[in-house]
Amino acid sequence: MIKKLFLLLFFLIIHFFSQAELKKDSLKFAMLGWHFGANFGMYFADRTPASFYNGSGENNLKATIIDNSYNYQAIRSALNYDFSIDSTSLPKKMKYSPAINIGFIAKYNFNKKTGYFIEFNYAKLKASDVFTIKIDSFNSTSEPSLKTEYLFGKEERIDFNIGINTIFGKLQKIKPYTEFGINMNNVKVLESRAQVANMVYSLVPPNNTYYKVVQGGIGFGVFAGVGVQIIFTQNFLMHIGADISLKRINLGTDKPYKPQETVFVRLLLRNVFASKEEE
Repeated sequence: MIKKLFLLLFFLIIHFFSQAELKKDSLKFAMLGWHFGANFGMYFADRTPASFYNGSGENNLKATIIDNSYNYQAIRSALNYDFSIDSTSLPKKMKYSPAINIGFIAKYNFNKKTGYFIEFNYAKLKASDVFTIKIDSFNSTSEPSLKTEYLFGKEERIDFNIGINTIFGKLQKIKPYTEFGINMNNVKVLESRAQVANMVYSLVPPNNTYYKVVQGGIGFGVFAGVGVQIIFTQNFLMHIGADISLKRINLGTDKPYKPQETVFVRLLLRNVFASKEEE
């Protein structure tokens, strides 16, 4: 749904701005020199790293609510029965919700079609899923009752991209572009929690909290993307596009290179350091 709305906005903007014309010199100047701007979009994360929050690893659900006698007794009192966790009931396909992605970009065009750029992007991701506990309140089938509970995690990701952007065809107000480059990313876990019997428990090991150990780390990858460039004036441009990156997210024990997607709008200002002669 989000991608469809973004595409609708894309075509509306293209239609509206395709009606106006700019002089050839304005188009040329718009492409040269330094550009600085901001990125706004949506981040669609691969679900593989989300398994970090499913309670089976370092942030262990059993250690928190079964092995910890204080937490166990509090939950038992709320349920009025003993309870247990079957490890097979833990979620195996946790996934992230789409997240807002914002950032900044600096770009230098050394000719009318090609330029280098660096950008920083930030996204806060949330993962969630359910699991079941067995409660020793036996039903008519002489089997323990099952109760659905919740797991959720929150993390922040910072991406640093270095790339090349190239415009296709003759210089016009609206033209397609492609880009590619390398990525360095950093992930930091903000929360890893479980909700059981309407009580919320942190699954982060107490030693990590006491010693302020940060879960996450730095990863690397590559990216490529396509989009459309719209020139409003010789000092103001817009990119509407999508990037797909193949990168390693440094979270958990399984750290394969997986695709991550973003769709975005970039607003670019030119002429920040332009000479008077150019004007």
